[in-house]
Formats: sequence, C-alpha cells, structure tokens
Amino acid sequence: MQNPLDELYDRYNRFVPDAEIQKKIEACHQQLIRSLEKPERKLILQIIDSKDMISGFYAKESFTCGFWREGDAEDEA
Repeated sequence: MQNPLDELYDRYNRFVPDAEIQKKIEACHQQLIRSLEKPERKLILQIIDSKDMISGFYAKESFTCGFWREGDAEDEA
C-alpha cells in the first residue's frame, strides 16, 4: 500500500515535456546512436536514466514539502 502523499503525487503529477524539447532530445539521441558504439551508448543511457531518477525523487520531495508547508500555513490562518 502506498503512502497517501505518494498517491496524491502520482495522481496529480502530469508533467508533459514541451514538444520542441522532445524533438531536440530525439535528435540528440539519434546523433549518439550514429556516432557511438553500443557500449558507449549504453553507458550514456544509464547516466541519463540515473539523472532522471534523481530528478523525479527531488520533484516528489518538493511536492511533499510544499504539501506540508501549505498545511502549516492553513493552521496558522
């Protein structure tokens, strides 16, 4: 069973990257495919995945902190 804050985050987090950014990412990805051998591509993708995981963790932490901060502000009002 998930934590209620995790459930709220999963329900309301609907980040959709800008289409232009997505195109740029795809173009860079295709350049990497053409210019690197498979082991190097795999390493680069592992780095990107790890950075995405870290970014996702901090986004969730920020959501949780903001949720609690908002609750504290309501208690003071």
